[in-house]
Amino acid sequence: MMLKMPLRFAGFVLLALPRFVGAWSFFGQDDLVESALKREEYQRLNIKAGWPDDNPTKLLFEINNRMEVPIQCVGASIDLKDGKSLNKSFSPKVFVPGKAMRTGSVQDVVKGTMKDYAVLCTCFRKQGKGACVNPL
Repeated sequence: MMLKMPLRFAGFVLLALPRFVGAWSFFGQDDLVESALKREEYQRLNIKAGWPDDNPTKLLFEINNRMEVPIQCVGASIDLKDGKSLNKSFSPKVFVPGKAMRTGSVQDVVKGTMKDYAVLCTCFRKQGKGACVNPL
């Protein structure tokens, strides 16, 4: 598997947030709210994308979380060379513990057609404000 393209922070994050993220917490703590990562938090991630040798339509994302707290990645926006854009969801969300790496994938992105991408990741914040916290 070759993962070559670097993460690019995209403006779609704030626009796409309502499509991917709700303010619901399955951890049962009412004061925790799932919210998009801030720019400086995204900079602590290392995300690579590429296709496995045996499947030219399955786009893999290697998500390395260098923060202490867990995150979850909910989807990706993919810009194609022909000018079109795709918004794909990870199903299920990709949960990445602090100081760990996980892999997620989306289907139907043909190798050689991608121009750029951005991955939307979230964390939990107390009352939706401040620093990311560990909900566990």
